Amino acid sequence: MRRSRLIAAGIVAFSALATVGVASASAPLPPAFRWFAPVPAPDNWKHSSPPGGGSVMWYPSSLTRLKSDRESVSVAQKDKSGRIVVYLNATPREGNERLGSWPTFRIDHNRGEDDNVRLHATISGLRFQAGATGSCVIDDYTTRTIVNHYEEIACFVQGRTSASVIVAAALQSDWARAAPLLERAVSAFWVA
Repeated sequence: MRRSRLIAAGIVAFSALATVGVASASAPLPPAFRWFAPVPAPDNWKHSSPPGGGSVMWYPSSLTRLKSDRESVSVAQKDKSGRIVVYLNATPREGNERLGSWPTFRIDHNRGEDDNVRLHATISGLRFQAGATGSCVIDDYTTRTIVNHYEEIACFVQGRTSASVIVAAALQSDWARAAPLLERAVSAFWVA
């Protein structure tokens, strides 16, 4: 009798664990990332790739190309004073970026610009287009040279043959307006 109860208890426990495993595998994204859906960009969006290739960043015509680092591609929307209001950048892996350490890497990078960095959310194992996998952070920071307060989504994405970073940022005062556009651009990001 006791053995039967132990076996029954074991079956119940195993079933509960199996259900939790299935539920967590199909669980919805955390609230900060529920906007993410790896889908192609709208047909009327433009696209650019870093000079070395490996990734494609999509953006609406309201953003224009900026001069940027040799390895990267950047687009932005500026206000009348020339201040960047909305910004997108794609850069190939340049050093120690890794999926597992991306949140720490990105926050440390931003702290190199200014100590006033606040981490809002992180996620790992995000599935991008073409089978790529990403690790993302949402944070805000203040720029050092000309004091502006930005909020950003920054993702390190590992594809089959390439790895790249996409940064989608906006002035914090414009974040609510710009976030849907930036989230759409991150969702459409493609890495080979």
